[in-house]
Amino acid sequence: MWHSTVAPDDIVVVDRNCHKSILHAIMMTGAIPVFLMPTRNHFGIIGPIPLEEFKPENIRKKIKANPFARNKKAKPRVLTLTQSTYDGILYNVETIKAMLDGEIDTLHFDEAWLPHAAFHDFYRDMHAIGQGRKPCRESMVFSTQSTHKLLAGLSQASQILVQDSEANKLDRDCFNEAYMMHTSTSPQYAIIASCDVAAAMMEPPGGTALVEESISEALDFRRAMRKVDEEWGADWWFKVWGPDFLAEEGMAAREDWMLGADDRWHGFGNLAPGFNMLDPIKATIITPGLGLEGDFAESGIPAAIVTKYLAENGVVVEKTGLYSFFIMFTIGITKGRW
Repeated sequence: MWHSTVAPDDIVVVDRNCHKSILHAIMMTGAIPVFLMPTRNHFGIIGPIPLEEFKPENIRKKIKANPFARNKKAKPRVLTLTQSTYDGILYNVETIKAMLDGEIDTLHFDEAWLPHAAFHDFYRDMHAIGQGRKPCRESMVFSTQSTHKLLAGLSQASQILVQDSEANKLDRDCFNEAYMMHTSTSPQYAIIASCDVAAAMMEPPGGTALVEESISEALDFRRAMRKVDEEWGADWWFKVWGPDFLAEEGMAAREDWMLGADDRWHGFGNLAPGFNMLDPIKATIITPGLGLEGDFAESGIPAAIVTKYLAENGVVVEKTGLYSFFIMFTIGITKGRW
């Protein structure tokens, strides 16, 4: 996508918590990056970029302060934002579009961990492109998704979604040439076919039911962990990072998972209301030993010990921190897996 839109010395605005492929794109295109800095709590969990960082005047200040930017007044070519983060933090895309439409040529949302969001109203406005979503006036919107992570694609399967703006359309010839530069002339057709199968599986009402089942499964897991803590956790037990309130049964209310400015549980400080949400299917488990304020307890269990034990018993963990590890509930996860 970048090779069809970015030239040497172009200004690009990039989430500092980006995938390494974005850093590779910066090097290959010769772009000048301006980074937006996310928050981080004492568990080591990377949080959202504050809303103020997205304001055009603050982006212009960053460009002006960048010693490598030759044209300090140049309009940035691309914004690339990690949506969602590893631990499930989402941004309100409509808020970002309203702020940056026309200020940046292309808004690119790296939704490797979010292709399921378009198929359930729980995630409305928290993903880039979907049915009935109004386009920007000037800025084009791109979404890159890993269908092999959250949908039913084979390993390495991924897709690029594009939404034209009212004023600007995708240059298909330029885009296709850039795309072909990074793919094989002898592609694995089974991978391509799996994208079609994944798309067909998500057609309503089946796709909506699959996403809802994933959310419900994740909530059942969270409830089970709290139940063990209440009944057996007098000395210690693991906690699942998330809101203090958890519905007793059924689907959660979307509002329960919004990150509030005064909520202590997330540890990211004063956040803008309605701007960020935690995806409940992404469960970060906190092991004993480290508190939300960054204080070490007298004893604890490093997460690496727990994940080593789980791996030896056939449970694959997505990510391991010092005192936290991450698991994910996709459309293929059932109670038989946990």
